[in-house]
Amino acid sequence: MRPLLFFGFVCLVVFALDLILGAQVSPWSLYLLPVLAAGWLFGGQAALAVAAFSAALILLAALLAGHPFATWFDFGLSWSNRAASLLVVAWLVGLARRASENQSIKE
Repeated sequence: MRPLLFFGFVCLVVFALDLILGAQVSPWSLYLLPVLAAGWLFGGQAALAVAAFSAALILLAALLAGHPFATWFDFGLSWSNRAASLLVVAWLVGLARRASENQSIKE
């Protein structure tokens, strides 16, 4: 539980940066850092949890700071793309960790 709190805090720091930068600049790729770290250190489920939290923070930042898209539909497409990217990365890092663990067991 504590590791997830740490990664949640890191996500909140990126969220604060997201709010400071405003609607024109999005640091959404920085949300990948805690997703990758959580996945590698604690597995795919932790990475998926951090990815879902990150996606929610990206949505919240856009609601609070605004978004640069012409319509909310365009924003929705962009957000769903970012959320899917975070979830796919979480899944892949979980698979990589499991493969690494299996490889070390065989050696």
